[in-house]
Amino acid sequence: MTRTAAGTPTTANANAAVDAPTASAATAGTTADTAAHTTAARPVGPAPPSPDELLRAAVRLDAWAAGAFGVFLLALGSLIDGPLGLPLAWSVPFGVAMLGGALALALIARYPEIPAPLAVLVVSCNAASSAALLVLAFVDLVPLTGWGRVFMLCGAAIVAAFAAVEYVGLARLRAPERART
Repeated sequence: MTRTAAGTPTTANANAAVDAPTASAATAGTTADTAAHTTAARPVGPAPPSPDELLRAAVRLDAWAAGAFGVFLLALGSLIDGPLGLPLAWSVPFGVAMLGGALALALIARYPEIPAPLAVLVVSCNAASSAALLVLAFVDLVPLTGWGRVFMLCGAAIVAAFAAVEYVGLARLRAPERART
């Protein structure tokens, strides 16, 4: 153990650290500045999510689900008539409408920033579709079997879930706008 000029005990390593700045002030300053600059420039943790990240993910998934369901209705329409009671005259237009909706959703999801009016349209269309499926399940407009009614109720629940998640995404999208006003 050694003593400093003030008489306090120190270790040899402490003296070396005190002497280090005098060895090469230019190099030490540059290294310290670079280390501080690099640390400050690097983000800590993942980047914050964009306000429309949830909305975009929900709309993309909705597009895939609608497209898959549309293909299902078109490809298997004649096979589901018996077990579900959904006539081909209904499954083909539903399938075509689902494919059209899937295309529209996919295009909306590709916007760099999803416009709030389009997000409102998506939520509104899904809410209306869910309500229409509920009506079809309980009104004898289509000669559905018991399984057909369950099929429509499941469809209504899935579409309502998409509407709910997309609504939350829309609210997050609008939150920064409200904060500015």
